Formats: sequence, structure tokens, C-alpha cells
Amino acid sequence: MSEQNDWLVRLPDHPNVLATRIENRPLHLSHNKPHFESGKIAFGGPIYSSQPKDLEDSFKKIIGSIHLCKAATEEEVWDMVRDDPYAKLGVWNLDEVVITPMKVFVSQPL
Repeated sequence: MSEQNDWLVRLPDHPNVLATRIENRPLHLSHNKPHFESGKIAFGGPIYSSQPKDLEDSFKKIIGSIHLCKAATEEEVWDMVRDDPYAKLGVWNLDEVVITPMKVFVSQPL
């Protein structure tokens, strides 16, 4: 098995896709369950335009997603991104995705 590198992945949404995002969230989560179980995705969640006041406000402020992926290459990360239901359904703006190599040194209290 090749060395697994850490990648911070910023996945901006297209405008006006909130309904599609919410409707397909269960599909997105079930698709990614094996990636979480295998450690290919260490964490993920929505990113906001500003800190939401409450749950209802959080939906209005979603502007995309963020993931921490573990993969040998950037292309492997791109394959995971392109295969995600949010990518296939046009929620994420693939032209604006930013995949940044990084290294996790601390993931629990010292």
C-alpha cells in the first residue's frame, strides 16, 4: 500500500443549490460512509458564510463543504470528489475546488 498523505479539501457550492443539497444529504452521507470507516475521509462538514445563530440559520449560510482526506495522490482525492453525489448533482462547483496538501500532527489533546 502506498503512503497515505493528508489533503484539506475545500468544496464550494454553486449558488442556489440548498434544496438539492438538503434533499440529497442522506445519499451523500451513505456514499461517504465507507470512506469514513476506512479513514479515507477523516472529517467533513459544511462551511458557512458566517457563524450561524442556530440550526435553521446554519442551512441559510452553507456555502460549501470541507473534508480532510487521506490519499496517496491528489488525483485519488479528485476521484473521490468527482464520485460524490454532491459533485454529480451539481451542488459543488468543481471549478472552484481547492485541494491543499497538508500534514496532521495533532488530532487529540497533548
